[in-house]
Amino acid sequence: MPLAGRTAVVTGASRGIGHAVARALVSAGAHVCLVARSQPQGERVAAELGTLASVHPCDRTDAAAVTRRTEAVLAAAAVLV
Repeated sequence: MPLAGRTAVVTGASRGIGHAVARALVSAGAHVCLVARSQPQGERVAAELGTLASVHPCDRTDAAAVTRRTEAVLAAAAVLV
C-alpha cells in the first residue's frame, strides 16, 4: 500500500515503538497524527519528524477524551497504529 499522501494515526507516538513507527511512516511520505499523552513530548517528536507530523494529545485513561480525539483524527485516516 503506497503511503505517500495518506494519513496515519499512531498512538503512543512520543516514544518507543510508536515513535519508531511514526518515523517510518513519515519517511514513506505519510502525514502522521501523533497521538500521545504528553503534548510537550509529542511536540518534540513532531519537530523531529517535520511538517508531515502533527500532535494530537490524548490521555487514554479518559474515555471522553479518547472519543473526542478518535472522532477528530480517524475521519481522514488510512492507517491506524
